[in-house]
Amino acid sequence: MKWFAHVPVSAIVVSAFVAFAIMTVTSPVATAQSETRDRAEPAHPVGQSTGTDQNDINPNGLVPVSPSRFSYRQLRWSDFKVDDNAPGMSAQTQTFIKFRYSSTARRVGLTYDARVSEVVFEGGFDRAKSWRRSTVPSDDIRLLAHEQGHIDINEIHLRRLKALAPSSFPTGSGASAREALADLGVKVKAIYDAEVVAMQEEQKRYDQETRHGTIRPAQKLWALRLKQALENPLP
Repeated sequence: MKWFAHVPVSAIVVSAFVAFAIMTVTSPVATAQSETRDRAEPAHPVGQSTGTDQNDINPNGLVPVSPSRFSYRQLRWSDFKVDDNAPGMSAQTQTFIKFRYSSTARRVGLTYDARVSEVVFEGGFDRAKSWRRSTVPSDDIRLLAHEQGHIDINEIHLRRLKALAPSSFPTGSGASAREALADLGVKVKAIYDAEVVAMQEEQKRYDQETRHGTIRPAQKLWALRLKQALENPLP
């Protein structure tokens, strides 16, 4: 996580902070990281959903810079490059979730409070790191529907994060502005991490219950549940 701060010398300290975090989602084993490190995961027997994030957003932080990344939509096999070098898998869907926020620290009596003033969450599909084997037929709609489920799950949890208003985040506190901002950073990341863990667990359960899309009734049931979750507004 990168931090940049300028703290003016005054009774009231106001600082702008930007935070970047990455999320790695894999199945059947899922991990989350807060730095740009990659971690090897076990092979997925049919399809794999993974996610990773890099500090590559544009200045306003709203749209991924990389042309290989796009926000949520229905997937097509043309979104996947062909790669026959990865053993044991038929396809891999790589998604990402990342965030940045700005915060201010203010002196209150003998201590400081820090609050979130702006927060931006982003996510979607990474075409550069998603692939399929050449043996996967271009009309294999069952496997594609299963891969769509992984990006659906990613989008559902991304929307939950996007629904959080700056005022809903806890206040950081400390004896100095730096300590208050650091405390706030820990609390913001904890909220992000909790949603990531929930998403990872759902991704794992999705693969387990559908056996990576090979159990048709379970796959249909999951597809219906995800469709309803995407269509219904958050409470």
